[in-house]
Amino acid sequence: MLDLTSLMAVAEVLKLVSGFPGDAQYVLRETVARCEGMPFVRVAQDLEIDGDLLLDWDAPPWTEVKACGLLVEGNLKVSGRISNLQLEAGPTLVVLGNVQADRIAHGGASWLIQGTVRVGRSFFGVYNDGYAFVGGDLLAEIVVNDDHHLEVAGTIQGRKIDRSSGHAWLIEGLIDEDGEVDFDAIWARDAQGLPILRTEPGTIDIHAAAEAFDSELLLLALARGANLELRDDFGNTPLLAAMAAGRMENARHLLRAGAIVDVVNDQGEGPAHLLGYARDPVILDEVLSAVSRLDALDRNGRSPMMRAIEREDLISVQALLAHGARLPAPDLQQDGYPYAMTLAESPQAELLAFLLDQGANLEWSSSDWLSEGHTLLHEAAWRGNLRSVRALLAAGFSVDARDAKGRTPLRLMLDLAPRILGDQPGQAAAMVQVLLDAGADPLARAADGKDALDAAAAMTDDEVLRTVYAAAVRGSLEPSRKVAIATRLQTQ
Repeated sequence: MLDLTSLMAVAEVLKLVSGFPGDAQYVLRETVARCEGMPFVRVAQDLEIDGDLLLDWDAPPWTEVKACGLLVEGNLKVSGRISNLQLEAGPTLVVLGNVQADRIAHGGASWLIQGTVRVGRSFFGVYNDGYAFVGGDLLAEIVVNDDHHLEVAGTIQGRKIDRSSGHAWLIEGLIDEDGEVDFDAIWARDAQGLPILRTEPGTIDIHAAAEAFDSELLLLALARGANLELRDDFGNTPLLAAMAAGRMENARHLLRAGAIVDVVNDQGEGPAHLLGYARDPVILDEVLSAVSRLDALDRNGRSPMMRAIEREDLISVQALLAHGARLPAPDLQQDGYPYAMTLAESPQAELLAFLLDQGANLEWSSSDWLSEGHTLLHEAAWRGNLRSVRALLAAGFSVDARDAKGRTPLRLMLDLAPRILGDQPGQAAAMVQVLLDAGADPLARAADGKDALDAAAAMTDDEVLRTVYAAAVRGSLEPSRKVAIATRLQTQ
């Protein structure tokens, strides 16, 4: 029973918390400034409550006393719950010792606890108006944080549930239709003392466990004999679900438990299509050794190799080749996009250089790609990918290949440079120099009758024009053009 006549002025309470971190002291000062001089109810020793401690302004004893909050100078032990259900405010709680309760629900109040907090079931922090500081450890079966200001100086020991993690542990009905945690539903179940976690046999969603950030729930499911071939709504087995989510440690556990590897989901994707997060050579070897058709196409017409190339995954490409997969021909996919286009779009040239070294065919028909007739060199050049251009030139791609409009890679690059490379000073000039050094003809005319020198003259970048002009004057440049461009460059 609280002695509501034992009070302490706010100024004295602030002195007692001088050992708390600066942020905690600041929050307390800001909070008590709104109390209009009201004191704290003071307990000068340990406080033990048989029942609940309610810390809301509309709950007793705060309806009976004008006070800013509760100060406990010793330990606080509550057999039931400590609750602050109002999301915007509540009586302030300051405890200079440890706190023990069956459940804790914290809303919009400010709580400062110097010691350790031990909770039998759940610690629930909801909304961002409140603040809770724990100077020691926080120990609970479950710690739910819904965008809450919770600062723990020690460690948090318990199952953590927040907006981004721990979802697989929640029982059915606590995840909404958008896949987000339904914190209101958790709050309601917690208030009724109902289960929140999947800790009972038969309650674990094996696919959610396979997709979880940690492996604890999956290991629990495996220990209980979970069905490793169960399919979800997309036809994924737990192994496929783990790999699609990038949970390779979970994939390893499923492989060890005997999961069948040679399976596909409703999209025709098998484990080999889903190697994007696999960096462990052991997992790569186990998966690829067990797949019977490494060149099988998914429903979108893509093989595992094509998928790996699309995501610029050199490790997976090398592993697939080592296990017998073939490099695909550069034909179109069903969406009308050549897989090799990825190599032109990327500023990283390691995968491109590797594929060229392996003898990959990266040429496609002039009618294949939007009827533009671009070679891979055209695509890499106008995108400004110097490393890719150098790799393609070294592999023998023609520097003066013509597209459907008769443009060379140099001409195409100069046409598009103001739009593509306008915010990269010097990049256009560097690309021009690389192409010219490889023998590009600056006077090769396209179907419109113009050449690379015309395109350079149309730009405002005189460095580019000077570079192209220097190469052009070594060829058969008409005297009139020579005079016009030389005059422009001299007057700048």
